[in-house]
Amino acid sequence: MKYLLLSLFVCTSVLAAEPKVKDISDQSFQVHVRPQVMSIQDDVKQVLESFPGYPSSVFRNQETVDRLILLTDKLQGLCPNRLTINCLAQLNLIIENLRILERNWLSFEAVAGFNTDATIGGISGRHRWLTLNEVAMELKNKLEVETMVIGADRPHTAASTWDVRKSIQTIENMQDLMVIDFIPGRLQEDFRQAWMNFFRPLYKRTILLGQKSFVTENLTKLNFYWNLLNMKLTKRLRRTPEGMVGPLNAIQNRWNQILRIYFG
Repeated sequence: MKYLLLSLFVCTSVLAAEPKVKDISDQSFQVHVRPQVMSIQDDVKQVLESFPGYPSSVFRNQETVDRLILLTDKLQGLCPNRLTINCLAQLNLIIENLRILERNWLSFEAVAGFNTDATIGGISGRHRWLTLNEVAMELKNKLEVETMVIGADRPHTAASTWDVRKSIQTIENMQDLMVIDFIPGRLQEDFRQAWMNFFRPLYKRTILLGQKSFVTENLTKLNFYWNLLNMKLTKRLRRTPEGMVGPLNAIQNRWNQILRIYFG
């Protein structure tokens, strides 16, 4: 543990002592940074799926949740306050993706129902997914009514765009927790910190939302949380499944490439 803390201190201190992080060009971001971040996202999927019984369908669900985030951002641009005819097409797209979330749950449940794994992680993840699906179906039913009323041009008290955003945010939060729920309990806290502070914000802000400045402004924090996880796993402070070392090394190499780009 003393070695781990010393190593993290050295890593953070080295970053702090370096020249100011460069604000790279749009072209450099698109050509050099974006592909590395996308590959890191693929690598962390391999890391998590190396745990026995970890359902790959978690990440198919993640893709649907990510689409909902983008659709909700566009919805707010079309209907900043109340749902109107201006965002009817966008509402229908949101409804379709909420239906996909339901199908994802049903597909997972069909497999999980025959799974004899009754670990705490498996039970917790399954319960979380059920709750996520309940929130998604409640929103879907509400929006289906709204679209019928809006399409018929009948007087009504339209739901607010904020209500939709709040529900999608709840779904996203549950998805983030569910990613961790299926990990064995002894490693959950390690991966929770890394997922919430490195993997998820790195992908969401740079790839999903296209915020080029995010890495520049958060490089030290991102580096700290990646090194925290990587050192615990690669220094054998935690027992890890076979097949995890390869993707962990790949993430380290990709992250080093990103650091070189921002430090020049």
